[in-house]
Amino acid sequence: MQKTEFFKKVNAPLSNTRWSWVGVNEELNQAFFIVINDKKNGFVSGQIGSRQFVIRESNWNDSSAGFNEQSHVIQRCISGEFSAQVVLADFDKELWDSEQETSITGLLGQFYFEVEVEMEASGAVLAHEKAMYRLDKNNGRYALQKR
Repeated sequence: MQKTEFFKKVNAPLSNTRWSWVGVNEELNQAFFIVINDKKNGFVSGQIGSRQFVIRESNWNDSSAGFNEQSHVIQRCISGEFSAQVVLADFDKELWDSEQETSITGLLGQFYFEVEVEMEASGAVLAHEKAMYRLDKNNGRYALQKR
């Protein structure tokens, strides 16, 4: 599914379709974080609640607009103002690893995870799965698994 299509369906617009890592549905107080689908965040089968995602590595510390936007929303999730969701990016791992300029345009399916956000002392931001949802054709959601 295209990234812009997913964020439109969940009414959580991205500030910038190229560099935003999070979209917010202000009406429902939901934040949708894009995470990289790699060996740390791979979608694997398992018991509900056993999946953990890395929203931000401890070494990501810059002053980019995407970093600042994501930092603000992370704090709002930690404070309980927003519920947090994670959606997995579909991207070309070889291109990403080559450090060429690239942009994430696709997401893996129409599913997402409701998560609990935690910031570690190192600065890394982790998300612990609470439930997995899939969008239905009417843009609603239904639970695939719940803990």
